Amino acid sequence: MLFRKRLKSASLLCLFALAGSANATPDFDPGQKTPLVKLKKQVRTIITLVDYMVTAEVSDEDAMAAVPPVEGGLDNARSNQKRKQKLRRNGNSMITNNIAGRWLRKTVNVVKWIQKKYTGSMCQRFGNPIIHDMYDVWGPKFFDNYKDHTYADHIKRLLILDPSEQKAVRGLSDTRLDRPLTSLYLNYAKMRLWVDENLSLCYNEDKVQAIKDDQSNKNKKMKGIKRIESWAQHAENKFFKLEKRLCTNINTRLLVRTKPDDNPYFDNPKCQQELFKEKRREKINQEKKAEREEQRRQKAADKAAKKNKKKNKQ
Repeated sequence: MLFRKRLKSASLLCLFALAGSANATPDFDPGQKTPLVKLKKQVRTIITLVDYMVTAEVSDEDAMAAVPPVEGGLDNARSNQKRKQKLRRNGNSMITNNIAGRWLRKTVNVVKWIQKKYTGSMCQRFGNPIIHDMYDVWGPKFFDNYKDHTYADHIKRLLILDPSEQKAVRGLSDTRLDRPLTSLYLNYAKMRLWVDENLSLCYNEDKVQAIKDDQSNKNKKMKGIKRIESWAQHAENKFFKLEKRLCTNINTRLLVRTKPDDNPYFDNPKCQQELFKEKRREKINQEKKAEREEQRRQKAADKAAKKNKKKNKQ
């Protein structure tokens, strides 16, 4: 949960051209959040979590207990002493400003790639993406919230599509900030799910067949179709690299200080890529269950408070 040089104005103009026309999909339910709104929310969450981790402090005891034991067991005093020294070298905060900047920059690079593909002319040509709101979602009203942010230069690397009014940034619940690394890990999982559910909209069988039947520039068109079919895998590979860095920063490079219950890679000490998906499904199911239980508790508490208020009035 990292980066390159700032986008020039000419680059932004090219990206605007790539966006093309933005028409609403006829069968889209207006009561649901659009794919681009969901993607923007996930980006906001990452920025909020990174901001929190820069200031959150973790004790030496918790930081040591949060990483998998060294080979040779817990009694390997020399290795453990070296690990303590590594964990202390950047202070008591979960991450440094430099690490926060790298995480944001690399995450933004991945999101920008997804934005560019999903809102681009090729996606519209071969599929039916839901992009009628893209100028509203990724307009300056989103970026204006971060114009004075410490990492504003990284956030500006995302696509800016059209002027609109400014909107306040929402925060996160205390529950999610209790375990920021786990929340960050699950948010990356949601972004992967976004790719699975939405990049597929760039491929519509009827449109593709019509293009195949058109004999003009057929070879060029077939190459475009093949590129679209590979987008989801490219995005997955980018997320694997992102997650690998996050895992190694915690478990092996010891650049991150966290608590024992907030290391999503504790049972994957060597950061094996094939375990990422498996563990992610388990974590997502646990989070959904915890959210349902919290909603039930809150509902019961509200009901009890309402009942007591009514009783006191009598």
